Amino acid sequence: LGILGWDEAVLGDVEGGIARFREALAIAEELGSFAGIALGYSNLAGLLDRIGRVEEALAAAREGFAIARRGGLERTYGGEMLGHAAKALLDLGRWDEADALTDEALERAPTGPTAIWLLVNRARLETRRGQFDDAAEHLATARAIDESLGGTERRPALLSALAELAAWQRRIDDVRATVIEGIARASEMGLPDPALAWLAAMVLRAEADAAERARARRDEVGLARARAAVDEVMRQVERFGGDGLESAAALTGPRGVAVAALCRAELARLEGRPSPPSWAEAARAWDAIGRPFTPAYARFREAEALLAARGERADAARALSAAWATCVALGAAPLRADGALVARRAATCAWTALPLRVAMGIFRLTAGRGARAPRQRRGWR
Repeated sequence: LGILGWDEAVLGDVEGGIARFREALAIAEELGSFAGIALGYSNLAGLLDRIGRVEEALAAAREGFAIARRGGLERTYGGEMLGHAAKALLDLGRWDEADALTDEALERAPTGPTAIWLLVNRARLETRRGQFDDAAEHLATARAIDESLGGTERRPALLSALAELAAWQRRIDDVRATVIEGIARASEMGLPDPALAWLAAMVLRAEADAAERARARRDEVGLARARAAVDEVMRQVERFGGDGLESAAALTGPRGVAVAALCRAELARLEGRPSPPSWAEAARAWDAIGRPFTPAYARFREAEALLAARGERADAARALSAAWATCVALGAAPLRADGALVARRAATCAWTALPLRVAMGIFRLTAGRGARAPRQRRGWR
């Protein structure tokens, strides 16, 4: 029943699938098996996250953790549940809570896949806060555990986090190496994993960055390499999704739709035709599933595309203002730095000369004033 409910929810019958899954969970509760109940809640949290219901995923993870703790399963199933809760808190923009939760969970010295899951979500938080050294350390530890076990079900999430860190650090060769490994992993699994979809989005972003740098240098070889890398990623998407991004998105509901919108916008940027409507669409799609960090990224890109196209300055101001506010609230230092570059351009462009006040305000904050500095915590080994 649990497997059938999962399949139905992912394939589009969300309410029916969740109801069937909860029916299975009720049987586990009737049997009184703490392990079965805890496993059920862990899978329910994963399912709710996959279909874009992050708040519900967080609630399921918390409820499951309480049950696991009562059953003496705090370090095993309880750790998995804390990993799901940390991911939900990160996605919801509740970063201080995610920080405290992962710190506490890692102090319990988890092992195996549970440790990998917690380390990956901790590293994703650190990456987005700009604590790159800490993120690299935690991902290296997670990688070592994963390899010692011969590869685990957490490998796709690990690869996705590695690619995200490398993309923020502009390490394009490392991004490419990670996607090659991800493609191999997808071939072994035979079915798409949501983490691999995010990996694809990170690769498209990194290759679009590489293409922009190549155009600036008039480097045709570099541009061709970026396009070739993206062609390979899209072939893999089509292998799983049939008709490409749209079919692949249909398999993962609103979350898949949001990832597909992001990928479309990055593809247009790679081809040298950045599209403000595509970035606005991506921002709306991520807003719809309650995940504030990616809409902020999309809105900075929207403003950048509007500047390139000499579009409406009011639209650029709106996008910049909304994105900047999110960066300040989250403490998203790397994204804030990238957004400051867009704001500088907006503040100095002739078409915004009387002035784009939002851009000027952001420009004055580019040294970091007004943004909350992330707390520094020691790494976990």
